[in-house]
Amino acid sequence: MREDEMRVQVLTSVLLAETVVLFIGSVALGGCQPNQTGVLTLTTAASNMTELPTILNRTDIEEHFPDPFDAIDDDEMDERLQARDKGKQVRLIGQYIQVDVRRWPKPPPRYKGHVAVVLEDGTEVFLYPPWHSEAIRSTNEITRYNNRGVAVVGKIVPECPKSPQPAASIVAPCMLTIDFIDLVD
Repeated sequence: MREDEMRVQVLTSVLLAETVVLFIGSVALGGCQPNQTGVLTLTTAASNMTELPTILNRTDIEEHFPDPFDAIDDDEMDERLQARDKGKQVRLIGQYIQVDVRRWPKPPPRYKGHVAVVLEDGTEVFLYPPWHSEAIRSTNEITRYNNRGVAVVGKIVPECPKSPQPAASIVAPCMLTIDFIDLVD
């Protein structure tokens, strides 16, 4: 498949995923109301949602999290530092893979449910910090998405937060929340 065709397919899948997220979000927020014919229509709150930034590679992550020490003033630096801790809502697109998170993994790999999304440049973005309880993904989810292209909607940070327990931390981007995962291939 040519690169142009693949990009069109990915963007089409992302648009479909975004539509589903908007619909689900509007229903969850009570923003979907039946009209006189009984058909559900989206209210203004759902229509006002802004488009999420799409993350395809490490450069996209760096653009959304500029170096706080390059800031013009203290307020801007504080804002950038806070964004690095709290994360930003994005749409992440890449290949869903299982990962061995042991400190010094020796073959064969030992998969215990930890997952990352590999971006087009090879950057791995973990689904939750490895020490977090949500980092162990369900067997059903792994079976459905493993080694396939996915779109993940949620909050991303440029570096996994450190474990609350004294332990080694992985220095890699990760998702702090996951609102939605679906196939893009």
